[in-house]
Order: sequence, then structure tokens, then C-alpha cells
Amino acid sequence: MRTHATHRTILARTATRVALVAALAGPLTAEAVTAAAGPAQEPAPEDAPTTEESTDDSVAGAAANAALELQMERATRLAELASLLDLGLVSDALELGLPLVAAGPPPGPLVDDGRAIALVARALDDAGRGDEARDLLIAANVIPATGPWIELEWARLDLVQDELDSALRRLVREDGTLRLPDFPQAWMLTGRALARRGSLGAAARYLNGYLERAPYAPDTVSALHILHLEALQRRDAEAATALLAESERRRRAFELIRARSLQVRANPKDALPRYGLGLAYLELGDTRAATAALEELVELQPDFARAYFQLGEARRLSGDREGAVLAFGEGLARDPDDHKCRLNRGLVLGQLARYDEALTDLEFLLRSDVAGTAEYAGIYLGLARVYDRTERPEAADQAYAKYRELGGDQPR
Repeated sequence: MRTHATHRTILARTATRVALVAALAGPLTAEAVTAAAGPAQEPAPEDAPTTEESTDDSVAGAAANAALELQMERATRLAELASLLDLGLVSDALELGLPLVAAGPPPGPLVDDGRAIALVARALDDAGRGDEARDLLIAANVIPATGPWIELEWARLDLVQDELDSALRRLVREDGTLRLPDFPQAWMLTGRALARRGSLGAAARYLNGYLERAPYAPDTVSALHILHLEALQRRDAEAATALLAESERRRRAFELIRARSLQVRANPKDALPRYGLGLAYLELGDTRAATAALEELVELQPDFARAYFQLGEARRLSGDREGAVLAFGEGLARDPDDHKCRLNRGLVLGQLARYDEALTDLEFLLRSDVAGTAEYAGIYLGLARVYDRTERPEAADQAYAKYRELGGDQPR
């Protein structure tokens, strides 16, 4: 007869799933839900459970699923609220958020969630209702684990009011260490406060820490601009120029992401805005967000052939080579003349040591009208690498020489 270990396993797995889902800061994806949910089932043990144990497990499983669904719902609402604020849709954010954090009766479903309250306070402040934002924070009685979001929002409001000393007391201990080092926004707010006090050198440490922890957040534009000013103060013109250029590049990318996101929101079934959103995320370098946007696109519009090349690239740059091969293959299934899909699939197949398949793609391109062009010099680099690994040194030398002749400069 089994013990109640299975019951404990279900509860433990539930706690893990809930923690994973609750930790999600962005929109839920199918992959995130699958990862949080764990395996669909476990192999049955040799000794079958009794009826009583089966009933206990069923009850525990139902409770687990209910808890998971609740946490997923909370995470989804939080993500939507944050998205509305990022898009500048303050009225929509308040319409969604105020009922979620209402004290009641009845109380809102997120009345005890510090992050939700902080987001609604930010929306109130953005709407010119700063006193209401502060009242909301004062009245907050939240789950302790979400309390840091309240403190960070207080620090942000202090900065808005130019109360720099108050903000820094909330953010930094006397020894200079952060009170909330696990929260990227703490690094950004501290750097911003120090910069506004004129301490650019001290600010740089925190701003660089923010860039490491939140490399694709919108506030990276501001962080890079302040670091540009700090480099000018150090008389490092080269660094200052590079930082300013990167800040401007990101600013343009975020403007495009916002524009495309608004278009997607207005016309969710239109393929072009989603395609543009994926490209904008790729331009930013956020390959995870690009992958998510492009996967949504091909799910909605599976015959939108152009999307598959970009999806393959996003997956490749994320390190998902097998997924990239699948995406390139889907693109070729819809457009067999998409030479970019074929080239990149061949290159990735070579990296996966699937040499016969790689040669099929690359040698096909040798017989096409793109062979011998500088744009497709990668054909010859891919061939050289495959020939090297399949012990065909003379063919590898010839292919690599052609690659260099066409202007390629990557090593074999």
C-alpha cells in the first residue's frame, strides 16, 4: 500500500508551479504555462492506490489546479496592467486597475498585491492624481513578499517630487548597499536620484547594475543617456559617443515597439503590425520577446510566409537551434524559393552536426541564381565548415576561398 507521499508530492509540485507563475513579470505564453505546469502525469507505481488514496489525490489535484489557475489569473492581470502603462494608456490602466485593488466591500482580487497597488498608484500619479496615489500606498496592506513594490513606488514618487534624500533613504543603506538589490528598478531609481544630485560617478555603478539586470527594459534609454553624461564628465569622448548612440537606437526601437503594440491592440488579427513588432524586438535585441510576437503571428496567420524566417532567426539568436530549423522549414514549405530560409537552415543544421541535411540545403543553393553573390557568401562558409567536419579538406579550402573572395571575413 502506498503512503501519503503522493499527496505530498502533489502539494509540493503545486507550490513550485504557483511560485513560477506568480514570478512571471511579462505576458503569459504557452511555453511559460507549460513549464509552470510541469509534466502532464507521472508513471503509475506498481502497487496501485486504494480507493481512499485515489480520492485524497483527486482532492489534492483539484486544489492544486485551482491554486494554479488563481495565480495565473493574477499574473495575467498584472501583466495587462503593466502593459497598459508602458503603452501610455493611463485611463485604460485605471479602469482595469482600480477595481482590482479596491478595498471594498467587496475587496478587489489584488487588494493584497503590492505590485498591483504600485502600478495603480503610478497610473494615478501619471493622471495627475498624486494625492490619491499616496493615499493608496498609505492604506496598502499587502502580502509581505510583494511589499518591496510599494517601497519602490514610494521612492519613485519621491523622485517625481524632487525629494532626493527621501528617495535615497528608501533605496540605499548607510553603507551604500541597496535595500532591494534583487529588484532591477531599485538600481535604476538609485542611479537616477544620485545623478540628479550631481553625483554622476556614483550613479554609474547603479545604472550599470540596472543594465545588467534589465537589459531590454524601456528605462535603459534613460540609463544609457545618464551614463553618456558621466562619460563626458570623465572626458571619455569615445565612450560618451557610443553610449549616446546606443541610447538613441533604443529610443527609436521602443518608439516603434509602442507604435506596433498599439496597432496590434487596435487590430489584433492584422498580420503586419505583429510582424513589425517582432522585427522591432529583434532590432532591440530582445530575442525572447521577438520569438513570442512572431509565434503569435504564425499561430494567427500560419500562411504569412515572411514571418518564418524572422521567427527562425529569433529562435537561433535565443539559442534554440532545433526550433530555428523547424521555423525555417515551415517558411520553405510555404515558399520553396525563400533562399534566406534555406541558407540559414543549412547553416544551423551544420551547427547541429546534421551534415547530410546541411549539404542538401547548401548544395541546392549552389545551383540557384544566388550562388556567387556577396549577399549569399554564407553558402560557401557553411560548405567549408561542413566539409571540414566530414574530412573533405580540399573541398573545404576551395569553398572557404570563394567565401573570402566574396568579401566574407568570418573564421572557418
